[in-house]
Amino acid sequence: MKLRNLSKEIILSGVLLAFVLFSFLFSLICYESNRSGLRRTFIFPSADEGKYVIEYRNLSKNAVQGDIEYFIDELLLGSSLERTKMLFTAGTAVESCFERKGVLYLNLSDKLLEIGNGVVDIKDGVKLLEDNVKRNFPRIDSIELFIGGKYAFESQNL
Repeated sequence: MKLRNLSKEIILSGVLLAFVLFSFLFSLICYESNRSGLRRTFIFPSADEGKYVIEYRNLSKNAVQGDIEYFIDELLLGSSLERTKMLFTAGTAVESCFERKGVLYLNLSDKLLEIGNGVVDIKDGVKLLEDNVKRNFPRIDSIELFIGGKYAFESQNL
């Protein structure tokens, strides 16, 4: 009699354990499939000289304009934290952006050339743009920058 009760308890424990494991796996699959996006790292210049602020954001996986252009759009908007500078003048926008064989061809609006408060100089802004893109997209070897459709800058290869 005791043996029969023991086997019923083992079977019941096994069924309960299987149910818990199934529930856990189902929850994990649902969580992964509904995650909000890809985690990206943004580096912004601090208002304090020589310092940088690192910010993390979850960006959508299915951006209409493409992952790199979406990232650059977010970068041009600036930091959500106080005491940081912008890379370029407010209103600077991506006019076109595409990648071919490890080279990113990026055309920014000529609003970039205007001088504004709370903005680093253009050379430092371009360097930070390059660092941000290469950090988040290792497949990019170099960036060819155009401003208002005119060739402006080619980054150094890695």
